[in-house]
Amino acid sequence: MFKRVSLPLSSGTPFAVRQGAFGAPGEVTSSNGYAWSLEVPLGTQVYAAEGGVVLATASKAKADGGCNAKAADRDHYVRIEHEDRTVAEYRHVRPLVAKGAHVRRGEPIGATDRSGVQCYPHLRFEVFATRAAIGESDGSIPLYFDQIPGGLLREGFKFTDRF
Repeated sequence: MFKRVSLPLSSGTPFAVRQGAFGAPGEVTSSNGYAWSLEVPLGTQVYAAEGGVVLATASKAKADGGCNAKAADRDHYVRIEHEDRTVAEYRHVRPLVAKGAHVRRGEPIGATDRSGVQCYPHLRFEVFATRAAIGESDGSIPLYFDQIPGGLLREGFKFTDRF
């Protein structure tokens, strides 16, 4: 069963799906599950795909990631738990929100940065079935994105217009 969410970028933000569900394995994972790497410029504003409560954030003093698995522990992120108990995770994002904050769908929650493992600037986005499923290769769920014609984002998809 697919969950409907809003794309976590503002209308008009150009992006490319470099890695996505049903695509090739990720940079440091053997599977993508239902996760998307949306290539965007550094500093791109990121928005809540659905409202909820900020479950956790991570933001080290320095965003010094790179194309090396040794940078995995330096990842910045925001996790938001939704009313249905699913959890959205936004990686390579410097948080603008704090743990425990209530956010609405479409509210700014952070900006992309150069943290963690990344060979190109991007937002890694996925939604997990439950808190317990966070980080499990089979824990993320399939998504329809409201602003995308047909709802599905696939690897190689590029978007440069308003959505």
